[in-house]
Amino acid sequence: GHLSFSHDHRAHRLQNGIAEAFKSFDIHRQNSSLKNGDTDDPYYDAGVGETAWEATLHEAYGEHFINMRLYLIEHGLSDCGLDTTFADMEGYCNGQISKQLRADWTHLNAYGYYSKGLAVYQKGVELGYWN
Repeated sequence: GHLSFSHDHRAHRLQNGIAEAFKSFDIHRQNSSLKNGDTDDPYYDAGVGETAWEATLHEAYGEHFINMRLYLIEHGLSDCGLDTTFADMEGYCNGQISKQLRADWTHLNAYGYYSKGLAVYQKGVELGYWN
């Protein structure tokens, strides 16, 4: 009924927004050095600082690097209007992206990709790739 339509409509809008953000990103990425990095090792407790790999990428790409793991930890839930749970707070301390944003350990779900799209869009605006 009505709830199903409302949910389907929001999901459709979310999918369209993600698709548009990544389409725009792909066009600009081809002509830029914008890079993003994430850590997907479930046995490595990275904490909320940069890992050695992330620090290396940050050093190599400077302002063009997006530490996506840290962005999603710090902003992902609020980007999507999701409430922080106790498990999210525990994961934050270990440098883990919220399960609310992930389909499994490595892959994001629609919320995670929406937040990732916002991060890429915001970085593109910051660097003058688009308005």
